[in-house]
Amino acid sequence: MDGLELAQGVLVMAATNRPQALDAALVRPGRFDLVLYVPPPDQAGRLQALQIHCRKIPLAADVDLGTIAAATDCYTGAELAAICREAAVAALREGVHSAKEVGQRHFNAALAGVRPQLDAAELLRYENWGRRSTD
Repeated sequence: MDGLELAQGVLVMAATNRPQALDAALVRPGRFDLVLYVPPPDQAGRLQALQIHCRKIPLAADVDLGTIAAATDCYTGAELAAICREAAVAALREGVHSAKEVGQRHFNAALAGVRPQLDAAELLRYENWGRRSTD
């Protein structure tokens, strides 16, 4: 990246959840000059993430992943994974030997404990930063 050596066919990518903390030298032309804002998943994406993270979890009939997806606006994929993990742990806490399924009450407990780290205002700042960097 310093320009002293020719490096053909090399693509350098980076990701951050704190773009405002980047040194201006990193985002000048020729460096990390293409900024792609990747928002947290929308409701359909959250549903897909929940389905993926629940693949190996035996769900009770009362579990509605669509309702959980609707209730998790601003949650990242990692936070959705944490909800599924915490719901499974909540079921185990009820009875290690008797836990056969994870029910909606377990997901409700997980939702009470796993809160999103992002809020609408912060998402707007990220979106605006990404727009400003590409203008």
